[in-house]
Amino acid sequence: KIKQAESYYQQAIDLKPNISFYYRRLGDVFNRQGEFDLAILNYKKAISLSPKIAYFYVHLGSSLAKQNKLDEAIQSCQQAIELNPENANFHYILGNIQLQKGDVDEAFASYQQAIQLNPQQMKKIFSQISVVIKEKTQVYLHIHEREPQLV
Repeated sequence: KIKQAESYYQQAIDLKPNISFYYRRLGDVFNRQGEFDLAILNYKKAISLSPKIAYFYVHLGSSLAKQNKLDEAIQSCQQAIELNPENANFHYILGNIQLQKGDVDEAFASYQQAIQLNPQQMKKIFSQISVVIKEKTQVYLHIHEREPQLV
């Protein structure tokens, strides 16, 4: 089905190449397939056609983060927030990317903003933080087992 969706969106773009939504959806298809370069290319095209649509920047940021291009991902999410500062999910996504980068203080500030805008975000945020803590603990224990003098 995903290849069929890719084909449909490509046909839509061929027919109407100035519709930004088609590029965003094609980017989503590529993102789901793990083809992040193509996803990024399509999200950037969507942004070039409709630079005021905040969601495009968040989608771009998420794909950039999956490629570990964290500074670019953060910048893209910040652009989304500039366009739509009241969207709690944008702050949450930015916080996740900041946490992935290791910018804990910035991540918590983003999470705090997300919770302030939408208290329902708290459950998602605590879930995300607990995953990171578990990962860090496993790394610590692994290092401790192999090289106890380093810890």
